[in-house]
Amino acid sequence: MEISWEAVVARRMRRHFLTEPAATPVQAVRAMCGAHAQIAAAGEVSVALRVAGATRATVQQQVMGATTGGQQVDGATGGQPVGATTGGQQVGATTGGQPARGATGGQPVGGATGGRQVGATTGGLQAGGVSVVQEAGAGAGGPQVDGALGGQQVGAGATGLQVGAGVGGVGVGLVKTFGARGTVHLLPVEDLGMWTGALGALPSVSQPQGAIRMSADEIAQVVVAIGEALAEDDLTVDELSAEVIRRTGPWAHEPTFPAFQGEWSRWRQAISVAAHAGVLCHGPMRGRLTTYSNPHRRQPFEPMPADKALTELLHRYLYAYGPATPQQFARWLKVPATAVKPYFADLPYRRLADQTVWYAPGDGDFSDERAEGVRLLPYFDAYGVGSYPRELLFPGKAFARATARGQAGNYPLLLVDGVVAGVWHQKKAGRTLQFTVEALSPLNKRRRGLLEQEVDRLGEVLGGTPSLTLGEVTVGAHA
Repeated sequence: MEISWEAVVARRMRRHFLTEPAATPVQAVRAMCGAHAQIAAAGEVSVALRVAGATRATVQQQVMGATTGGQQVDGATGGQPVGATTGGQQVGATTGGQPARGATGGQPVGGATGGRQVGATTGGLQAGGVSVVQEAGAGAGGPQVDGALGGQQVGAGATGLQVGAGVGGVGVGLVKTFGARGTVHLLPVEDLGMWTGALGALPSVSQPQGAIRMSADEIAQVVVAIGEALAEDDLTVDELSAEVIRRTGPWAHEPTFPAFQGEWSRWRQAISVAAHAGVLCHGPMRGRLTTYSNPHRRQPFEPMPADKALTELLHRYLYAYGPATPQQFARWLKVPATAVKPYFADLPYRRLADQTVWYAPGDGDFSDERAEGVRLLPYFDAYGVGSYPRELLFPGKAFARATARGQAGNYPLLLVDGVVAGVWHQKKAGRTLQFTVEALSPLNKRRRGLLEQEVDRLGEVLGGTPSLTLGEVTVGAHA
């Protein structure tokens, strides 16, 4: 049976809390399958826009150390305005990894390599490291890591999945670590077992080649060294580098890893591998310097078994972004499709836009509702990055204008009725936030009014006085 694209859009908008707001940041982040936070300010806005009455400060206050160590709570994080284009090096591309069921290639993270177990217990603590972000006022308890959320098991085959519901709709905290695609994300702390179990089991598609590539044994040594060092204290990258080199040997210091402004030490290839193994994360800011941390000094967790974790993650992705194909899920994760295809084998499927698409068990209700309204989403917002088919989400001129050769996230998006209808840019001048919105088709009076409301809401989120101009956005795509 064919599913209508309009029904898919309406369901995704509702589940992303872009129709009605979430109660808490944790609820919003879980519903998004993580908030992309490579640009910290954009990630905070993505979450805040989905939560009733929230601002960037609301999200920041849940991040460990957000109001300590000199980090500014209310202003552009690291001087980066939301919607502004800057360069920058992605910290720690995904390298290494354990092949999932049906995958080929890769080194088992957490397996015995060179006599060292990646992610093994070190220094009396499990070498797991993801910065723990506690939600203000939250107590103990909450949803189960294995997917029992608000009493409803994700993908259990029952209808009415409540991904992100938590207990009474309230979660217990966020973490800032390396998530899907090896990029920095905000994730719910209670989901760390699933995320590390799933991402640590996936193969890498972005390892350096040739002589600079680390061996499996070298990766294992570095990951254990990171876990041991961060079990003792939060460290800046320079401090962590010194500890890793001291614990492994001079070979880890070789400046062979290409980066902006020169080359990084060899060990830094393993940064996101260490995070996916559960031994590294972002800790509290130290002035303007990022630190890395180990969560087991604060809240221990156990990685979920790989098959269970990947099944859980797939069901959550399909709940938020489905129906979808194995290729789309693989692209979202940045892994080969062969690594995830086996997990689709027993899933129900339908037809969408002349292709077969799959959805989570018990989640086949696609009503004839339609999304309505105008939304402004920042750089790398999850809705645009994770949603497919691209040619339907970015119809007509939007595909060329709002993607970078099909890659979403490089432009802030104007959504009209749930699909991309333009781009926007924000520039700060004192307390004034100057928004330029480039609509690819004229907006009628009603939609212009909704756009003005959305700009006012962004002004609240960012803590400034907004002004709106309709016109061409001349700033290029973010790198």
